[in-house]
Amino acid sequence: MKLNKRIAGTALSLLALLGVAAPRANAAATGQYNGIFYSGNAAFNMYISNAGSGMINLSGYRVTRGMPAWNAQICDYQSAGILQIPNGYAYYNYSGFHNGCQFYSAFDDLPGATASYPAGTNTSGWWVDVNTGGAFKKIGDLTNLNWLGLDAS
Repeated sequence: MKLNKRIAGTALSLLALLGVAAPRANAAATGQYNGIFYSGNAAFNMYISNAGSGMINLSGYRVTRGMPAWNAQICDYQSAGILQIPNGYAYYNYSGFHNGCQFYSAFDDLPGATASYPAGTNTSGWWVDVNTGGAFKKIGDLTNLNWLGLDAS
């Protein structure tokens, strides 16, 4: 039993080091990873759970950026998450702007994205820093977010 707790603790510590939050009860983690994002990599992830009545809860929306050792600085950065509900309306969530540089990795949490949305909502993660030319660039998309067994109709 101690061995299992030790392994679980080590795994959670490793996930925290990588910028991934600990698992949440009754929620599933989902996200998108882009391994060729402007001289490095980037990802966004969140937790999704059933809110009932054709709705889903999103929480823990995090956008991360990584750079290799030979180009380790991430300078003057900001992230964004766009959530588009099935009727076409889009919610824009921005982090604060970070002046200065981080080495190897940086992340932003987007607490404004924590809310209930209709099943079938789409989301995309965005990042801007000096390596993207100072313009927001899309990391990737997640489409038709649903809870397992939840009918979007």
